[in-house]
Amino acid sequence: MGFVKSLIWILIISLILSGCDDREEYELVLDNPFDPDNPQTSGDPFQLSVQTEGRKSILKWNVPEIDFEKYIIYRQEDDAGLIQLSVVPKTSTQYVDDTVEGGHSYIYRISAARSVGTSEEEQSAMSPVKNTTKIYLNALPTVKIESLQTANNSVAVTWTGIDNDGTVAGYTYRLDNGEWASFTAKTKHNFPNLTPGKHVLEIKAKDDAGEIGPTTIQTFKLILQPSNIIWDKEGAEMALIPKGRFEMGDITWNASQPVHAVELDTFYMDIHEVTVGQFKQFIEESGYNHNESNNFTAAWDLIAELSPTDEHPIVAIWPGATASASVGRQKAAHRGRMGVRCPRWFGRQTVSMG
Repeated sequence: MGFVKSLIWILIISLILSGCDDREEYELVLDNPFDPDNPQTSGDPFQLSVQTEGRKSILKWNVPEIDFEKYIIYRQEDDAGLIQLSVVPKTSTQYVDDTVEGGHSYIYRISAARSVGTSEEEQSAMSPVKNTTKIYLNALPTVKIESLQTANNSVAVTWTGIDNDGTVAGYTYRLDNGEWASFTAKTKHNFPNLTPGKHVLEIKAKDDAGEIGPTTIQTFKLILQPSNIIWDKEGAEMALIPKGRFEMGDITWNASQPVHAVELDTFYMDIHEVTVGQFKQFIEESGYNHNESNNFTAAWDLIAELSPTDEHPIVAIWPGATASASVGRQKAAHRGRMGVRCPRWFGRQTVSMG
């Protein structure tokens, strides 16, 4: 009977010791912060989180309760592979990534590491990929200046906006460090009444996410041309004809068809017609034979009839006329107006064209 009792006690003690061993082993497993069953960490002691601030990624994490010397941060951009981004000392719990670019997605992971021996290193498991470790950085809108045209003392500017992952909601601009204009959808503006010299134009865009892109800067120099000049050689007064577009030709005259749009740069033109006396001087100095090259075969007797003195304008002759000269005369007559018919001169007569 005593033997049986001893045996029972031995079995009871064995079961108790066995239970203690299992509990100690189970508690040992739970002490591992990378164990998914760990009730405190769920296998992720870092609890890494990533947020954007401006054009930067801000990483924050918890300190794992393990023996380690440093952190290693990894980053994946879009569909590319995971790369080591930086090594951070164990005293840090934050890292700023300022190498990100707009229009890209990023995933971040982190691990702890320590040296083993003189040349080896061991790392802990990396933090898992979560929504809190992923970011997408919005691509900022940009502005491209398409044209910048000066006319007298004004500048007309047109531009376009580009947003690779959204739409441009508006633009703002300023000239010479002045006040920024309110954001609007327009893509052109005229700056009037400018002074001669250097000017700096700045334009930037805002996207549908409310973010403002970089400033596009264009420097230009405005040279104001006098409205009238005196031609040194002959002392003739000339008027400035501003650059612009006009309709050349006339639907009522076959020789002036088809009517088409022409754009000319700024040029000067005599404000008075060439006189008979000036034309005679031209013939004497150049040896020009107008009877051979004149399309209208005008004779001196016709000139004498229509313009009897040297002070009268020369008529029916285009000495050395060129296509560009003809275009310039028509541009001056239109005075930059589109769709306006102008008088045509034949000698001293004017044929009204409206």
